Amino acid sequence: MEIYLLEYCEENEYYDFTIERYNLIGLYFTESEAQKAKKSVIIERNIEECYLFISATKIGKLQWKGGFISV
Repeated sequence: MEIYLLEYCEENEYYDFTIERYNLIGLYFTESEAQKAKKSVIIERNIEECYLFISATKIGKLQWKGGFISV
């Protein structure tokens, strides 16, 4: 089963480094529910659409396979 994530991500450059602001806004059973929520957030919170994105992932599946890398 897939779920859909509505996420906010904004990157800002400060001198020689980048600051990223990220928020998980919500989880949805269908892509259409996520799209509806995205439109609502854009209107209600006055957020530019370029900062909001929807992604899908499977429930019950390991997402992070790489593990920690030590040097």
